Amino acid sequence: MNYKKKVLCLLIVTLFFSFSSIAVADAAAPQRVLSKETTYLDDRSYFETIIYVNTEINTRANNTKTGTKTTTYKADGKVLWYVSVTGSFTYTGSSSKCTSASVKAESYNQYWKISNKSSSYSGNKAKGKATAKLYYGPLPAATINKEVVLSCDSNGNLS
Repeated sequence: MNYKKKVLCLLIVTLFFSFSSIAVADAAAPQRVLSKETTYLDDRSYFETIIYVNTEINTRANNTKTGTKTTTYKADGKVLWYVSVTGSFTYTGSSSKCTSASVKAESYNQYWKISNKSSSYSGNKAKGKATAKLYYGPLPAATINKEVVLSCDSNGNLS
């Protein structure tokens, strides 16, 4: 196999794993998709939001639930960047409480840069925030501040 073919094969394998393993939570933890929603913008780009529940950590015995909500920004069929919040909750049937939150955000496009990542939790909500900026030169051509909020109701349902 000549050098160009080796480089091409390596590039294809790298791209495959990059796009197929967009990390939304701990990959070692088994997850199940709870919901999926798409919001289209005027320029035909869109946000795809998916809620995952961790099927290994969650137990009915102690009324705990851990989930992840990921919003991915896509245009022209390509994943450009995402913001994801993972929250852990306790619930009793009459109330619920978030006990921790963490954020992940990453760009998969050389022109989009991610900054200002932060997470917080209060009441029954876990929040993750990040700023995505589009650069074609030294100054940003576009800025999107994205907040992702994961909620848990008193029966342990995530939204």
